[in-house]
Amino acid sequence: MKKILFIDAVGGLAGDMLVGGLLDLGVPFSVLEKGLNLLKIRGIQFSFCQEQRHHVSGVRFFVTNAMEAGGHPARSFENIKQLLEQSKLPADVRTLALKIFEKLAIAEGKVHNTVPEKVCFHEVGAWDSIADIVGVALCLDYLQINDIFVSPVPTGTGFVETAHGQMPIPAPATLLLLQGFEVIHDSLPFERTTPTGAAILAALAQPHATPFQYTVDRVGIGIGTKKRLEIPNITRCILGYQHDEQATQAVDIGLVECSEANVDDCTPECLGFVHEKLLDAGALDVWFISVQMKKHRPGTLIQVLHTPEGRAEMHRIIFQETTTLGIRYQQWNRVSLQRDIIEVDTCWGVVRGKKSVFSQQVKFSPEFEDCRRIAAVQHIPLRDVFRVVEESFWKKENTV
Repeated sequence: MKKILFIDAVGGLAGDMLVGGLLDLGVPFSVLEKGLNLLKIRGIQFSFCQEQRHHVSGVRFFVTNAMEAGGHPARSFENIKQLLEQSKLPADVRTLALKIFEKLAIAEGKVHNTVPEKVCFHEVGAWDSIADIVGVALCLDYLQINDIFVSPVPTGTGFVETAHGQMPIPAPATLLLLQGFEVIHDSLPFERTTPTGAAILAALAQPHATPFQYTVDRVGIGIGTKKRLEIPNITRCILGYQHDEQATQAVDIGLVECSEANVDDCTPECLGFVHEKLLDAGALDVWFISVQMKKHRPGTLIQVLHTPEGRAEMHRIIFQETTTLGIRYQQWNRVSLQRDIIEVDTCWGVVRGKKSVFSQQVKFSPEFEDCRRIAAVQHIPLRDVFRVVEESFWKKENTV
């Protein structure tokens, strides 16, 4: 059985809302206060109180600092990294906090066309945002969560005022951080998920599986600053447990895309070339299906599996190298086993293979290219190489 945290972003998600929800789950405020004081920030104060949104009670977390009453100074990723590394925070807490800031720095770097090390945080560089991120790390370290899952993430719409001027909602960095997560673009005219909230998800959480089963233990409610008539501005933090047969720690859950095009006037040589180019450009898989097209013509359905970030390059290659005039694409949820590349000692030397584990069941697949090379050099059947490699793997596996 493992302990999980399910973040239900019913009213949105921000750093302070998540800290409030974790406090409401039962993390002692003394744990948070003691840890944040290790940052040795002059003039900063932390507090919490019980509030309601739409008659739902929860915890609201506050951070105040008279030193920044006039605005938010910019702090670089390197400054914040140095602050955390020089602090006396527990090593696991520093690692979690740095992981969140690193995700944010990478996203901001892409938005502003700079390397992460040179990124300057404005709103997120304020002491309250730093305290929110470190506070989340402190709470999670106290709770000793195994896995974190999140519901579909609402974004809101409109514009938000930042140090760079008005930005569309969701903010550019927020959208980048939410890659791979299911989002809800609603019509509510305010920022429902902040860059800080999105960075926490990108660093620590994953979308939940379908169906998603767990046993509820406790529920904590984090209260946001906004008071809206349309929805309660809350985040629900649900602490639960999964039995071994429900556990998904050996599974990656994310989004992939499938792009496809029909062609009836491409030569086999052209299609073979396109297949190679798509794989070389990062396609996860490429396959052709024979189809019957208009005017009784036999044709080919080209299907390409790729990441959302790789869509533009896949489409460029298909348009450039085939005669098609249109491409369809759709997003698919994908569940895949995590795999480790391991080395197996055989009579022919080391052979690589992929090992995965799910529900205590071990799977192993020898690396084809390694086996093909051995078969060619030794002048033996490929299936015999596979058999020897698999026997060597299972002999070692069963003695561990």
